[in-house]
Amino acid sequence: MLFEYAIDNNKTNFNPVRKVDKPPEKLETEEEEVDDNYIEPENQDTYLDKFEEINTDMSILFEAMLLTGIRPEEACRLEVESTRP
Repeated sequence: MLFEYAIDNNKTNFNPVRKVDKPPEKLETEEEEVDDNYIEPENQDTYLDKFEEINTDMSILFEAMLLTGIRPEEACRLEVESTRP
């Protein structure tokens, strides 16, 4: 849609996405993969309570990741300002 808009407004004269092959349609016989790499919503409070109880730098990082939804590689780039005595 973006390229079609650009073409209509004379910003470009072609849509490079038209040349991209679409992935094949998923067959009905294929089963979806189960992603186990997340915490179920009903278990999040348990994890948050445990992170606060432990209160280490790493537990605070995990708590921030859980509360904000940031990825581990994004969390590793956070700059931390310590407020502990």
